[in-house]
Amino acid sequence: MQNVKVTLVDVNPKMVAAWREVFENNPEVTVLQGSMLDQKVSAWVSPTNAKGEMAGGLDGVIKKHFGPKIQTKVQSEIARLKLPAGTVVEYSLPPAHWLRQHIVMLSGALVFTIGGEETRLEAGDALFAIIDRETRFQVPPEAPAEYLVIQEPG
Repeated sequence: MQNVKVTLVDVNPKMVAAWREVFENNPEVTVLQGSMLDQKVSAWVSPTNAKGEMAGGLDGVIKKHFGPKIQTKVQSEIARLKLPAGTVVEYSLPPAHWLRQHIVMLSGALVFTIGGEETRLEAGDALFAIIDRETRFQVPPEAPAEYLVIQEPG
């Protein structure tokens, strides 16, 4: 599993102070005061909605920075999937080019396995995955699953 470093950025000094207190024992988390637009990082994560509408807040700042076409681009990268209970989807061969995906569970559960490493996701959970090996998605037999997949361009 690739190590992930997280940088939390906010212009509000009270939020920065709270994050620093909460994450003081997590060396993989860096907390900075300032603008997200000024950070040299590989990806931004913002608390947007499932439709990718960038009407205000941090999303509004990003839309203003990149222009209105960014909303259309973001929306084209979001897929909302529904799988019936008991569904199994297997990819026994890795993709020709690895994929970077964010999976956000909306309802039900999903057992995600990549290269033999299994993770169970339930409603409210999120997972970042680099898809570079054999992959398996399994919905337990109790209930269907609904989730978002956000594909990073690459």
